[in-house]
Order: sequence, then C-alpha cells, then structure tokens
Amino acid sequence: MRENEVIVPKIVFDVSWIYYRIWKNLYQGFSFGAQYPEYEEIAECGRKMEEYWNQKKRGILKEIAFITGLKWTREIIPCFVIGPYPGAFSHPLTISSDTYAISPKHFLGILIHELIHNIFIDNVALSKDRRWVMAYLDEKYGEEASYDLKIHILVHAIHAHIHSRFIDKDLKTLFISRNPDYQKSWEIIQEEGYENIIHDFADYVRELRQRRCK
Repeated sequence: MRENEVIVPKIVFDVSWIYYRIWKNLYQGFSFGAQYPEYEEIAECGRKMEEYWNQKKRGILKEIAFITGLKWTREIIPCFVIGPYPGAFSHPLTISSDTYAISPKHFLGILIHELIHNIFIDNVALSKDRRWVMAYLDEKYGEEASYDLKIHILVHAIHAHIHSRFIDKDLKTLFISRNPDYQKSWEIIQEEGYENIIHDFADYVRELRQRRCK
C-alpha cells in the first residue's frame, strides 16, 4: 500500500469463544444464574449488525478521518459481539447484542461512538507523547476535569458532525445518556459549537504533523 493511500477499514463482526465463556460466567454470576444467550444466537445478532452497518456505512469512516486530520491505520477492525451488557467499549472493539435489540439505529450510534475512539488509538504514534490527545484536552479544559468529560467533548463533537451529515440533522437522540460527564460534555459542545471544537482539534493535528516533518 502506498504511503499516501487512504485506508478505510473494514469492520468485521465476530463472536470470540473466549469472550463468550467469560461473559457468560460473569452474566450468570451477577444475574443469579440468569440464562445467557447461546453462542449461535449472539453470532446471528452479529450478522444482523454487520448487514445493517454495511447498509449505512457509506462515507462515515472517511469523513471521521477527513474532519479530524487523522488516518486509519488498520485495514480491518474486528468488532466482537457479546451478550447482554449495557453498551460497548472501544479496544478491542466490543459491542453487546443489547444495543441492536434496542434498535438498529441505537446500535449504529454506539458503534460510531466507539469507532471515533478507535481513530485516536490508531494515531497514538503521531507524537512522541502517546498521550497527545489527552495532553491537548488537558491544556484546553484543565487537568482537574475528569478524563471521561474531556475525551467525550471531542468524541461527541465528532459524533455530532457525523450524525448530522449521515443520519439525522436532529441531534437530540445523542443527548440521552445519564452519565454526568457525558451530559456535561454536551453542554460544553452546545456552548462552543461542535464544528469549532473539531476545527481546533484538526488544527492541532496539522501542527503535530508539521513538527514531525521538520
């Protein structure tokens, strides 16, 4: 692959047997023996997720890279599907069947959120300080602010742009979390404007790239 070629990763949905055993034991332990879905049931949900993502993905990953100035570095990003769990996490990219059970649109929003986290992970080597994203956010919002608040100001700002362009101009469906840091991040985004937040971050990314070229 040529150095200047744009990578748009393929998201591949899978069920890990190791994950399956671990999450099954945890779920049944904390749910007083409640029945965990069968492996094939979770795999079928993964197939539905992949089909829905492939219907909706056009332009989304390329736009995330374009507006941030970052680059995807992996051609394939595995997305592991697990059973009941309230949400997802970014690395390794993991999403629960619950997100799709609520609605395919809800699943799509959760997946986009975690993929935005992933593009930061793909670019940790942009600076000698591998914490460069947080260093930028520390300087902008203060070290006393929580990690979750600062990182989600940036993640949610990018998500707002993607949601507005590709899914729905109405952003109200993104404001539903009860997490206080998430709620505060949306308040800051509404004050500053999500496009301004993205613009400032992209300027910083360009500055880092220029430093590397000197």
